[in-house]
Amino acid sequence: MLDPLFFVIFISDLPKAVLLGNMMALYADDCKTSRIIDSVEDQKLLQQDLDNLNQWSIRNAMKFNVKKCKIMRITKKKQLTFYLKFFSGRHCIGRS
Repeated sequence: MLDPLFFVIFISDLPKAVLLGNMMALYADDCKTSRIIDSVEDQKLLQQDLDNLNQWSIRNAMKFNVKKCKIMRITKKKQLTFYLKFFSGRHCIGRS
């Protein structure tokens, strides 16, 4: 019965792995991270967040399930001014 509590304690430093401006939500054994992307620089910051999360997972010997990692784009724009492609380690994260 203490396993969920230990897990929450174990991942409690996960939000510190991302940069200011990133929003992160932790759920039972899940996490969601997001950032508003208005420019190529914002895109680079999100990739840096993903790189930092990957480094956190290596330090803590905990792998992210890349097959469950998805990118969700929410926009009113008909055409994007830049192409988004993100990676977790060596794996490209697919779109939902």
